[in-house]
Amino acid sequence: MLSVTDPDPIPPPPDRFNLASYVLAQAGAQPDKIALAILDRSGAERWSYARLNQTVGGTATGLLQQGLEPGDRVLLRLGNSIEFPLAFLGAITAGLVPVPTSAQLTEPEVARLIDIITPR
Repeated sequence: MLSVTDPDPIPPPPDRFNLASYVLAQAGAQPDKIALAILDRSGAERWSYARLNQTVGGTATGLLQQGLEPGDRVLLRLGNSIEFPLAFLGAITAGLVPVPTSAQLTEPEVARLIDIITPR
């Protein structure tokens, strides 16, 4: 198999890079454009930038209303579903530090991670 690569190196992200801001940057300019599609055997659930932006913002607000503060670590233990990107981007938007883990971890494995990560 022949691979073709761009000879120009990919520039590094800026020093102060915010993934949520980057992902949602098109929400104002192209609110109806599809930002996210969840595919399954029966079709696709499509999320526009406007819908994604609103839901991520609501998730961020909800996390902060639960008493979390910017800089707090949040352990995410979600499956491969729409809830994962919403929680991940919502945490970043709120200034939290999301720590994604597998939903299939056992209780002892999660307990060990909690000891190491010390999520709020």
